[in-house]
Amino acid sequence: MKSKRYLVLLNHEINDLLIDFICSFIKQNKSIVYFVYVIEIPPKYPIDHEEKNLILIGQSALKKVHEILLDYNIDYDINGKNFILIQSRSIGVGIIKEAKRLNIDIIAYSKKINLELSEHNYIKKYAKTTILELNNL
Repeated sequence: MKSKRYLVLLNHEINDLLIDFICSFIKQNKSIVYFVYVIEIPPKYPIDHEEKNLILIGQSALKKVHEILLDYNIDYDINGKNFILIQSRSIGVGIIKEAKRLNIDIIAYSKKINLELSEHNYIKKYAKTTILELNNL
C-alpha cells in the first residue's frame, strides 16, 4: 500500500482528537503528514506584513502538535518540512496552494458541528484531493 501524503490544517484551538487520529496514520501506514498553520493577512497590508502576535500563535500551535507527536514516539523535526507556517490573504487559498505544492493526497481539518467556515467551503470546492473533515462537539 502506497503511503499517503496528508496536509493537516491547524488553528489556534488544537484539536487533540484530530491529531490523535492523524498519528495513527503516521504510525500504521508510514504516511507523510504536513501540519500547516495559515496566518490570514488582510488586504490593507502587504502580503509579507508580519503580525508578530499571529506568528507567535501559529508557532505555538505547531509546537503543541510537535509535543503530541513526541508522546506518540513520532519524531518529526519541529524545524523541518513537516511543520509549515504560511501567510495568505485567505486560509482556504493558502491550504489549496500548499496542497498543490506538496502533492497532497488528503487534506484534513476539524470543525465544530453546524459551523461551516468559508475556508472549509473553499477547500471543499477547489481541492483536487480527498477531504477528511472531523466534526467536534
